Amino acid sequence: LTHSGPFLSLPAPYGNSSGTAYTVPTVTNVGGGTGSSGSNTNSNESPVTTFSNYLGTFNEVESPYAKYVTLDRGTADSDYAQEYMTLRIASNAPQKITVSGWRIESTASGLGTTLPGATLLPNMGDINTNAPVALSAGDTAYIVTGRSPVGTSFRTNMCTGYFAQFQTFKPSLRLDCPSPEDEAARVMGGSYTDACHDTVNSIDRCDLMVSSVPAQAGAACQNFIQSTLTYNGCANAHKNDPAFYRNIWYLYLNRDQELWKSRYERIRLVDEHGKVISVVTY
Repeated sequence: LTHSGPFLSLPAPYGNSSGTAYTVPTVTNVGGGTGSSGSNTNSNESPVTTFSNYLGTFNEVESPYAKYVTLDRGTADSDYAQEYMTLRIASNAPQKITVSGWRIESTASGLGTTLPGATLLPNMGDINTNAPVALSAGDTAYIVTGRSPVGTSFRTNMCTGYFAQFQTFKPSLRLDCPSPEDEAARVMGGSYTDACHDTVNSIDRCDLMVSSVPAQAGAACQNFIQSTLTYNGCANAHKNDPAFYRNIWYLYLNRDQELWKSRYERIRLVDEHGKVISVVTY
């Protein structure tokens, strides 16, 4: 099955605004593994690896993406609630690389699935829309076997640490939200009273205040805490900041059981043409 080459950058806002793209040459799939079909009809292509197991013979041709993308084990040998793989984009990648639709699969068990889209800027309390994930040079994506604690795959930002107060993330989210004291100084100005100052100082970074705001802190302070010191309040205030987005993504495969074996495993990442990008064995 022959395909024309895909592009490595998305239209704005997910790709680069100039519309330039890196085109992958036309390729032919090779047979033998889960996620690829047909036979190798291109005599100019040589398999990087040929091996056999009870699932059959695998003839693997290296993907053009292989020089820029690495798959690491993460905790792939843990139970599904802890299980994840790590995908990294090299710092010298020349363009954004669209990874949604690639397949991650085990050549030991035959299990696998495609990488999902994600929400660029999740909004709590709303229905979030997924889009193809385009990773930049130096980006990392955690490919998590289970379901998202917030209902969607997402790119992290300076406010996503709020998600971790009541939900568990593997690997852990960074808690680097703007400090409550800095936010109060920015928002409240002259209405920032001593009593409000004491209350704000008692709130940890990336935490909602779940107890009542003391009456002596004042109505303005209460309104600030309830509207600004939240994920949505933080995101609305800072989404246009130059350093708002982080270079880490969480991509959820939405499985309710383990995907990878605890040992004697071989996991490969293949592109949309069945060519091998990266392989992990343990």
